[in-house]
Amino acid sequence: MSWPALLKPIGKWLLYVLLLAGAISLIWLDGYRSSDAKWRLADQQRKARDTDAMAERINTARRDERAAAASQTAIATTYQERLQNEIADRDRAIADLRAGTRRLYVPVRAGSCEPVPTTAAAGRGGDGEARAELSIEAGEFLERLGSDADQLARQLDACQSTVLNDRRLINGTAERL
Repeated sequence: MSWPALLKPIGKWLLYVLLLAGAISLIWLDGYRSSDAKWRLADQQRKARDTDAMAERINTARRDERAAAASQTAIATTYQERLQNEIADRDRAIADLRAGTRRLYVPVRAGSCEPVPTTAAAGRGGDGEARAELSIEAGEFLERLGSDADQLARQLDACQSTVLNDRRLINGTAERL
């Protein structure tokens, strides 16, 4: 047999094999593209879900921050109002002391000053205990000292409220994460 006669059936089979390989390649390539498209779609959907979840967390955090800021503003406003009221009360008490409409007394030992007459004490329901009237300066000092102590207590209360407010925000945020 000659080469051209031998190549003719082999060429025909070779052509069939090449066509079959091409068809298999096209089928594989189509499957690869379809699978790749599914993977890409799933990846995009996952990214979209993650983005939505992150946006929701950010919105929740911002909402919590706004609530905390409003609460903090309320705490500060209450503190300032109480402080102004305390200062006004103190100034009123000092003005009454200076005007003589208010007097402050302290109890003293019976031997250190004259006791209040029993008739006057009996009229007021007292037992005649010894007491001394404070000077205006001493009264002012005690009023200011008491006012400063009250202001400090209110300031500590405001600080405690701020800390509790911050803890609520932190605990609420941590629970959602």
